Amino acid sequence: MNNLDLLLDRIRKDGQKEADHILSNGQKRKEEIIKESEDKAEKEASNIIKNAQKEAGRIKDNSKVTANRQARDIKIEAKNQVVEDILEKLVEKLEKLGPNSYKSFVLNRLKDSKIENGEILLQKDMKYHFKEDDFNGLKISDEFVDGGFIVKDGKISYDNTYKSLVNFEKDSLEKIIVDEIFK
Repeated sequence: MNNLDLLLDRIRKDGQKEADHILSNGQKRKEEIIKESEDKAEKEASNIIKNAQKEAGRIKDNSKVTANRQARDIKIEAKNQVVEDILEKLVEKLEKLGPNSYKSFVLNRLKDSKIENGEILLQKDMKYHFKEDDFNGLKISDEFVDGGFIVKDGKISYDNTYKSLVNFEKDSLEKIIVDEIFK
């Protein structure tokens, strides 16, 4: 071999060494990049899972709060319905008062009201249990009401029907009913 061949062979070997070195370094860098990417992806996946778990916890807690609120609302609605039913039954029971109890009710309400003029509308079939002088100047009307009574003095009406009285006292009656039934 001559010097030129030796020199070319040497250049080829050095070039091959340099290429092998570059490829080796490239392979190492490729593995480092892949490892870094995998680590980064694992961290991101872990963060996504943690955030998803936190969000799932929040959703679960919100669902519990919503369910508790709905249960409370249903319970309140049921209690309110029971109270309304009791108040309706109270009015129905008052409408069935006997003549003596009805007469006492009317006379006591009139005594406390200081109404002296006008016309009184009584429950149907109850006017026969009163006399005109029971009312100190009030006239007994031919009209009637479903329960209780009404006194009309011109354009003014004094509503003492059972429904009106129960409505007027509704807040205090509801409190009494709730205290008694839902102790």
